[in-house]
Amino acid sequence: ENFVLISSILTDARSWGQENSPGFKVTNAFGNVLDEKIVAERKLMTSSVDYTIVRPGGLKASKPSGGLVVSNENTLNSGEISRDLVADVCVAALFDEKSSNRVVEIIEDDKKPKLAYEKYFE
Repeated sequence: ENFVLISSILTDARSWGQENSPGFKVTNAFGNVLDEKIVAERKLMTSSVDYTIVRPGGLKASKPSGGLVVSNENTLNSGEISRDLVADVCVAALFDEKSSNRVVEIIEDDKKPKLAYEKYFE
């Protein structure tokens, strides 16, 4: 079993010097939401539960228009992604052992080719 948590890019912005980035300031202005998310992420990481934390960029309602960019934690500070593609990544995480106990940050890039599900967590 794998617990998949949808979080946000810049959740851990303070740890890598991004607390002054516009994305962090704007998003965290809503009740310190990113500060609260990192507390939840850390609790999950220190539990005995097998987890995948998915940190998408800004969510858009449109269908996917570009290829998926999957990055390690604390590497992306901007970008957008279709809600549909976020859902695809979360479902793939449930069935891919390579997603175990990982944090991934995801955005879309119109210049990137579409990835097959089995390549999401390589």
